[in-house]
Amino acid sequence: MSSDRLVFVSYSHDDAKWRRKFLVMLQPLVRNRGLDVWADEYIEVGDDWERDITGAVDRAALALLLVSPEFLASRFIMDVELPALLQQRARLVCVLVRPSLWEEEPALRHVQWAHDPERDGALSLSALREKTIVGICRRVRDLLPDTAVTGEIPPAPEPVEAVAQLAYAARPGRLHGVPAAPPAYVKRAELTTLRSTLLEGRAGLVGLMGNVPALGLHGQGGIGKSVLAAAIALDPDVAHRFPDGLFWVALGENADLVAAQIDLLRRLGVEAPDVRSASQGVKALRAVLADRSCLLIIDDVWSDAAARAFHVAGAGGRVLYTTRDPEVLRAVGASAVPVEVLPEPSARELLARLAGTTTDGLPSEVDRVLAATGRVALALALVGAAVGRGGSSWAEVAEELERGSETFLDHPYADTFKAMRVGLSALPDGHADLYRSLAVYPEDTQVPVQSAARLWHHLVGRSAEESREVLHTLADRGLLLLSGEAISFHDLQRDFLLLEAEDLAVLHADLLDAYRALLPARTSRW
Repeated sequence: MSSDRLVFVSYSHDDAKWRRKFLVMLQPLVRNRGLDVWADEYIEVGDDWERDITGAVDRAALALLLVSPEFLASRFIMDVELPALLQQRARLVCVLVRPSLWEEEPALRHVQWAHDPERDGALSLSALREKTIVGICRRVRDLLPDTAVTGEIPPAPEPVEAVAQLAYAARPGRLHGVPAAPPAYVKRAELTTLRSTLLEGRAGLVGLMGNVPALGLHGQGGIGKSVLAAAIALDPDVAHRFPDGLFWVALGENADLVAAQIDLLRRLGVEAPDVRSASQGVKALRAVLADRSCLLIIDDVWSDAAARAFHVAGAGGRVLYTTRDPEVLRAVGASAVPVEVLPEPSARELLARLAGTTTDGLPSEVDRVLAATGRVALALALVGAAVGRGGSSWAEVAEELERGSETFLDHPYADTFKAMRVGLSALPDGHADLYRSLAVYPEDTQVPVQSAARLWHHLVGRSAEESREVLHTLADRGLLLLSGEAISFHDLQRDFLLLEAEDLAVLHADLLDAYRALLPARTSRW
């Protein structure tokens, strides 16, 4: 993803649904043609928003402007964002999403439109809006150079001669962002295979383009890949093989790869990384890591480009990916370690630990639970927490899981979604609605606890202390991740949250308004 392939989406947040439509429609170009799309939904809570937007503008080759009355009324867009794009000489492509006095804005009279706003009118009034959006996205495609994804990031050389193992250092490497083991963690059989493949695999040449074959864990969502990756990093013996540190990099489906590379460079000690494209990030990371013994754990990788963007370790380092797609691992020549559902004895042990009993003390209804969850680790953790901490009976959760089959049918993640319904049902009064309200936060975001507390105080008058107790309860029940002063979601937790919010007709307009009201005035662009 180079700077000549980045599309900057400028829009008012009142038009977020139109942004989503364009992002979805552009996905084939992202996957197959190396297109990089940036919209400020990718700014995480706590980020320096001015720096992030400026960095994206500086890399933009084309700006897609979603014009509406709120777009034209936004001081930020008209006084900051648009002039910056003009100064950058990004190609401006306008789309009229809702009727407005666009012709009264001089800056828009002399730029290119992706359609004829006078003839076609606004997208919101068009009966052929989907067809128009397809045509606009094709126009964006045609305005950018046709660069293949595989040519963007320099490939690593072929692996060389194998070595027995990494050296054991006197001091262990520090952990940087590695999550703690979950409650009632059960050691998995795959850990032995993972450890030997990681420590005894082939190493590459020492140099700026050092090539250490990456190692990847692949398997369906919720199956335990991230937990297994964290477990290997938390192994003291493994830490002694990487004395220069073990670094966790969380990506996700819509990751900003350049931002993630810059963040990793800063954690590696580079104070002001000058990186504007993923290919530059690869070169900078390879230079820094050439002579270091580091383990990079790249969690939740969705694309070949994302995998290549972090194939950067030197001869004394390793890269460990987690992904749902084995093709991603083949793209970087990674050794694949498949992660399966838990074997029945391990599944029973996990349920017993969470319920505070022994495997011999589990009732016969657990057989129904194992069948209904498919022995998927995340689903089992949710059900076990509902019994052990929520006070539900095994018979109750088994019945609810079986009822959930009628709702989620053969959805790929039906087992986890059914279990999350069980987890919601077992929450104390009022907690489920508070949980649903967290869908207001963007995906792949570290949300400060203080931010969630302010949101709940605004919505229902919860005190900061009460909000912290609720968040701890939600984390204990497996419904979100709580690390220090921030919460986040597994992508399946996030998907379920959005399903719940949509099904119950709660959320977007009211909650987004409430969330915006909590932002500092300087960050508001609505």
